[in-house]
Amino acid sequence: MPRRREPFTLIKRPGSPYWYFKLGPWTCYKSTGKKLKSEAMEVALRALKSAEDDPGGPT
Repeated sequence: MPRRREPFTLIKRPGSPYWYFKLGPWTCYKSTGKKLKSEAMEVALRALKSAEDDPGGPT
């Protein structure tokens, strides 16, 4: 079963030790506060899940 591609991108910004993630179509980046990519992925997945739990989103 193919794994579905997550709708976020992990980014390492120049000069920063931390990973950032960009969710969906939004251009804002959010710091994960993590230096390891695997940990950053977990943070991004949790953020994604909480966004899905609140489909209304920001108004």
